[in-house]
Amino acid sequence: MRKPNKVFVYGTLKSGNKTRGMQYFEGAEFLGDAVTSDNLFDIVDLGSFPAVTQGKFKIKGEVYEVDEETAEYLDAIEGYPNFYNRKVISVNVASAKIQAWVYFIDKVQIETYRYTEVEADGDTKEWN
Repeated sequence: MRKPNKVFVYGTLKSGNKTRGMQYFEGAEFLGDAVTSDNLFDIVDLGSFPAVTQGKFKIKGEVYEVDEETAEYLDAIEGYPNFYNRKVISVNVASAKIQAWVYFIDKVQIETYRYTEVEADGDTKEWN
């Protein structure tokens, strides 16, 4: 990733998480609550954390701008590229559409894990 980076987080990295929420990262600036622009995703609960995969929903989360050091640390804790992969997606923050990285697991790979479906609220899902 290049500096500066925008990252869409939807699980344990969301603010308020006492273990590793983004509020603990000095190199992260909160840009706002966000939702994916397109209904192309799903989110499942893997027990202690969620994973985004391909689907037909929007996902709620948060967007942060992170420096290069924080981006590298996020890659390490997310197990990129051996566990999570990442790609740039469109997300809506307030009234603006921006591009941000999201960590995800391919649909084929997710089927190899024990997971629980996250309930939808209309066309949107959010992990709590």
